[in-house]
Amino acid sequence: MVEKLKINPLILSAIISAVFLYSFPDKVRNFKNFYSLLNNENIVEVEGYISSNLSASQDGNNYKARVKINRVKNKNGFTSDSKGELLVYFPSEFAEAYLPGKLYSRAKNNSFLCEAGQRLLLRGKYTSDIFFAKSVESLESHDLSFLGKIKKVRALSRINFRRLMFSWDRAGGLLLALLSGIRDYTEKNLSDAFRKSGLSHVLALSGMHLSLFSGLFKKSNKFLGQKLALSFQIFAILAFVWFAGLSPSLFRAMLCSLLILFMSLLKINQIKMLSVLSLSFLIHVSLRGADIYTLSFMLSYGALAGILIFGEFWSLVNISLFPTSISASLGASTGAQFFTAPLTIKFFNMLSPIGIISTVFISPLITIFIYSGLLCIIICLIFPLLVPFSSFLLNIQYNVIKEFVFFFAAFPCIGNAN
Repeated sequence: MVEKLKINPLILSAIISAVFLYSFPDKVRNFKNFYSLLNNENIVEVEGYISSNLSASQDGNNYKARVKINRVKNKNGFTSDSKGELLVYFPSEFAEAYLPGKLYSRAKNNSFLCEAGQRLLLRGKYTSDIFFAKSVESLESHDLSFLGKIKKVRALSRINFRRLMFSWDRAGGLLLALLSGIRDYTEKNLSDAFRKSGLSHVLALSGMHLSLFSGLFKKSNKFLGQKLALSFQIFAILAFVWFAGLSPSLFRAMLCSLLILFMSLLKINQIKMLSVLSLSFLIHVSLRGADIYTLSFMLSYGALAGILIFGEFWSLVNISLFPTSISASLGASTGAQFFTAPLTIKFFNMLSPIGIISTVFISPLITIFIYSGLLCIIICLIFPLLVPFSSFLLNIQYNVIKEFVFFFAAFPCIGNAN
């Protein structure tokens, strides 16, 4: 008798959901879309909360962020309540007032901390689903709730962390990008080299970064007990996500990590990672449906799916040529590149096959660099006089990483790498 084919319901549900969502994007409602009773093109004033981290625009003349809108006003003076989010471009003199080493650092006029959670009154012009702010007024004093105070603590923590990283020169710029997603101080030629060498995922906040924080407490089971160690792991994950911000890739990593820890707490030993990824996908699109159409979301899920589906196969192919540890790393890297190659070609018009090999070499160096940075941060908080010495040590590691990245970036790419 032929054994019946077993179909995993989680994987099947994720596949059906993905096919539907990507086949009919216009039919899927985006709950973050901006709505008001006024004609959008006549809006000249908006009020709301910054809901994402600020990032510099490509031309460097502005900063952009998502803002959750509560109220709008048009040029005729009519006001309306509203819902949803808008992409807002901020003048640099407002965004850079508290940032170290910027053109408008320490600006005296109307300066305030421009971070996620800040309540603002913006005046400007609405054009093509984007609001260009010409003047910015802080309404921070109006938000005295407990959640508002937590957001203020986060904002102050991020700005002080940015200042410490700035004091560490180029190494601090890279560490800042790795730990908080802020790339304002990362050398542009190095960022381009990461992309050309197939290492863009290293700079993106993803599962690798989250696993490092979680792993700090993973080996403490013998000393703390399983439940307490799991509690510390969960705390480390949530603290990192809270500090760095919920990008699509980081939200995916958080969901997968929490699901695995929850199953471990329930003593479910046989955990199928493809099922965990499928359940994470279903939860993700239910809570943050707009993320599914972002490149970060597609690359994050696609890379991990490629590792889980094809990684073992490529490891077996490589095992006859390389030691087991190296063949496993090459297999995972090949699986990720193989599955995400269509996305890379479509969105970047290029493909870097060398990324399969470069990931094997650079990832361990980045891991050591992050752990060294975390240790130096703790030491410098206790002994501030050691900031210059920590900068010296981290910049040595930075230069080693930079040389390796530029070496792999010199290999030819398929398509246009510019």
